[in-house]
Amino acid sequence: MRITVDSIVSEKPYGIIFAGTIAGQMDRRSGRKLRVRADLGLLLGIPGAGDTWEIEGDIRQSPFGPQIEATAGRRILSSGHLIRQFLASHVPGVGPARAGRLWDKFGEDLGEMLSTDDMLDEIGTIMSPDKPVLGQHLAVLVTSAWKAARSEAALVTWLDRQGVRDIKVVRRLQRVLGDTAVQVLAANP
Repeated sequence: MRITVDSIVSEKPYGIIFAGTIAGQMDRRSGRKLRVRADLGLLLGIPGAGDTWEIEGDIRQSPFGPQIEATAGRRILSSGHLIRQFLASHVPGVGPARAGRLWDKFGEDLGEMLSTDDMLDEIGTIMSPDKPVLGQHLAVLVTSAWKAARSEAALVTWLDRQGVRDIKVVRRLQRVLGDTAVQVLAANP
């Protein structure tokens, strides 16, 4: 079942417990809160708040409410934390709130939307709905910054999908591996 991570309850070297909400419009259990308990060896990645995961396992009642003892899990949708952090730190006037609005609108397609000038009007409206002139200015700034840092932006997008949360890791990898960072890491993670 698909579960959106609300918060991390406990994280140890061998396992994790997180609180989440069942996602999916067609599922009768959608919106129901529960906890997921999993050994890290059974998950493909490490969950973070905002991520959506496909979790296998049965729901059982625990002292803390409904809980899944996960038998397997994989990230379906990233929280976009790294991309939002990248935009907020690279573009003047774009902070976490504006970067978050862009992520909420475009999701994992955000990088593609910022790589083209076709979406400037929509990006401007999302970033500053009550000030259209400022929105247009910010849209130009954010798309220009994304294009100027094309290889770093590609690395940010790739690492975000892998669940990396620290922007410092991106900068180090970019410095060490250069423009081929994504290809090198994909070939030998």
